[in-house]
Formats: sequence, structure tokens, C-alpha cells
Amino acid sequence: MLKINPFVKLRANKEELEGAAFGLTSGTITTLGVLIGVFFATESKFATIAAILIVAIADAVSDALGIYSAKETEKGVSQRAIWRVTQASFWAKFLVSAVFIIPVIFLSQLPAIVISQIAGFGLLFFLGVFVAKVRAKPPFVSAVEYVIVGLIVVFVTFLLGRFLGRLR
Repeated sequence: MLKINPFVKLRANKEELEGAAFGLTSGTITTLGVLIGVFFATESKFATIAAILIVAIADAVSDALGIYSAKETEKGVSQRAIWRVTQASFWAKFLVSAVFIIPVIFLSQLPAIVISQIAGFGLLFFLGVFVAKVRAKPPFVSAVEYVIVGLIVVFVTFLLGRFLGRLR
């Protein structure tokens, strides 16, 4: 059991937390970037949904294999711990990416993007606070760092999407 502060207790082991934090952060930033980039390149709801689904699967498997490989190089890490972090990373990344499809399916494109961005940046802020509390660091600074990275990715993919959209 991990104690973050006297009021919060988390029933997870280190590997599950590590994999989940990695998967949630990576999934959120990647999916926000794909969502913005594909929308501004194509303005197609279908293309946006397809791209998010493809990323949810391909990138979740890729990241899980990457974290699996990284953990295998660490001395003293059990095979069970390696599989825990791998599975937590895969499921966190896949599920967070897949959740971003919901607003795109049920709303028109622009409101779906706005809601996804608000939810995504809220999640990044929360993850920054959570990781800071686990590491006993200032939560606001960490949260802002996570959000800034997300903003940079969204800005760059917006510009790339606009540029690619003009090429069609």
C-alpha cells in the first residue's frame, strides 16, 4: 500500500503505478495531439475516430513493449513485476486513448475537440499533482510541467494539421 498523504491510500504496487502513470500520460498527450492534428488536417469525423482507434491499439502495444524492454534491462526486477508494469501501461494507454473517442462520436467536431482538450489537460494536471505527491515534490509545479508539455504537443500538431490540410 502506497501512502501519498495521510488522507489518501492507494492499493497498488510500484509497478502498477509506474505503468499506469506512464500509460495515462503518454495516452493523453498522444491522443490530444492526434485528435487536433487529424481534425485540422482532414476536418473528418471518421478520420479522427479511425486515427484515435489506431493510435489506441498500435501505440499502447508499442509503449507496453518499450516499457517491457526497459524493465528487462534493470537488474533485480522480477518477471512478475515486469509483466505488471507492462500490462498496466498497455491498459492505461489503451483505455485513456479510447475514451477520447466518446465526445467525437456523440458531438459535432468542434465541441468534441474542446471537451477532449479540457478533459485531457485536466487529466494531465491531475497526473502531475499525483506524481509530485508520490515523489514528495511541489504538486503545482509538476502539474504545470505536464500541462505545458501537452500544450506544446497540441500546438505543434495543430500547426502540422493546418499545414497538411492546405495540401489536400
